[in-house]
Amino acid sequence: MNVFSSEVTMNNELFTCRTCKHRERWECGSKIISYCNARHDNRTDNGLKKVKCSYVACDLYINYDKI
Repeated sequence: MNVFSSEVTMNNELFTCRTCKHRERWECGSKIISYCNARHDNRTDNGLKKVKCSYVACDLYINYDKI
């Protein structure tokens, strides 16, 4: 029995925002912030949804390697 079986672990079957075509990288000083070009958010100044690269990809995912 695995003690950590309830935790979600990353495997090769789950796609992340890191490999999505819609991800935009913005450099703000020394930080790099990732935004999703496909999803919009009215809380950010540029109108794009802020994402982390480790997020599991949404339904709008397009792999940039296969284009």
